[in-house]
Amino acid sequence: MHLLLISILYLLQTHQVSSNQYSITVEVTNLSSQKGAIRLALCENPEDWLSVDAAVTKEFRLEGKENCVLTFKNIPKGTYAISLYHDENDNGAMDLGPMRIPEEAYGFSNNPAIVFGPPSFEEASFLLDKNLSLTITL
Repeated sequence: MHLLLISILYLLQTHQVSSNQYSITVEVTNLSSQKGAIRLALCENPEDWLSVDAAVTKEFRLEGKENCVLTFKNIPKGTYAISLYHDENDNGAMDLGPMRIPEEAYGFSNNPAIVFGPPSFEEASFLLDKNLSLTITL
C-alpha cells in the first residue's frame, strides 16, 4: 500500500511538471531564398537579450524548402523573446556591413518596428503560459 501511494504521488508530480512545459511553434515568412539556414535564439532573461551564448538556439536547414516552421519543446512557463536571422550564405554568423548594419534578413517575435537598432526585450517578449504559434516576418 505504501508503494502504491508513493507511485501515485510520483505520477502526479511528473504530470504537474510536464503540464508546466509548453511548446513554441515558429513560422518564418518572407524568405528571400531557400538557401542556407534560419538561426533562432529563444531568450528568457532581458539582461541576456541578443546574446546567443545565453539563449536556447535552434537551426532550420532550408535546403530548398519553401516554408520554415520549427518548434521549441518543453519550455517552462515564463516571459521570452525570439530573435532570428536568415544565414543565406551559411557561414554561421550574421553578416554586418558598414556601421554594423545587418546584410542578412532578420526578425523578432512580435514583429516590432525596427527604427535605430534592434528592439528591446520588452518589445519582442511574450508570455508563455500555453502552447503558442508565432509568425515572424523577415
